[in-house]
Amino acid sequence: MDGLTDEEVAEVERRREANLLRESRDPAVLLPAVRAALHLEAKLLRVVRTDSEPAAYRLETSDGTVRLGPAARWSTRPSDFRAAVLDAVGEMPPRLRGAEWDQLCGMVARAAVVEDLGAEATDAGLGESWLRGFLANRPPGESVDEALDTDYPFRHADAVHVVGEPLKRWLLVHHGERVSWARLGTVLRAAGAEPVRLDVLRDGARVQVRAWSVPPQLTQCAEA
Repeated sequence: MDGLTDEEVAEVERRREANLLRESRDPAVLLPAVRAALHLEAKLLRVVRTDSEPAAYRLETSDGTVRLGPAARWSTRPSDFRAAVLDAVGEMPPRLRGAEWDQLCGMVARAAVVEDLGAEATDAGLGESWLRGFLANRPPGESVDEALDTDYPFRHADAVHVVGEPLKRWLLVHHGERVSWARLGTVLRAAGAEPVRLDVLRDGARVQVRAWSVPPQLTQCAEA
């Protein structure tokens, strides 16, 4: 770089490296920069992102694991990020603000290697697992009256239906999961189930039952 002073050459090189880090998605390129920014040059082994909804991040170090959680949490709370590192590693990272903090967050996210947790890491996969397990444990009945009295699924109008309350109790007993109504709805919808209101004959009278219509592909285990 003829004609440039040493300081100008250093500035050009600094900008070149900064552009490389902004554009790179290669953990081998980004990890050294993350180590340097956190002052963990000798300890940070890798950054991991789970293939889940939402994705969760963690830093694996020679002294322990820093569990950061979803990006929406750690990227907006620098103090929590630093405290998590201190708790796991015993060293406090430097305080970064503004553009420096944003750059670090971007590098952490792009430096992460993806850890596949399987289908149940997504709401759709989890809902499918819940419904398949529930139907395998409690095969649907043809009598709506009997099914509702025994907390079993039932067939109605050429479809298998599941009532929410028995499913919630089953999840608590068999999986130890205390699921809210909102969470149940989110997961079942993701799995393709649809909320319905059915007019059925019960004890000789027409009554309305709220249930979930199960996608046909998830009822095969109950029909086998």
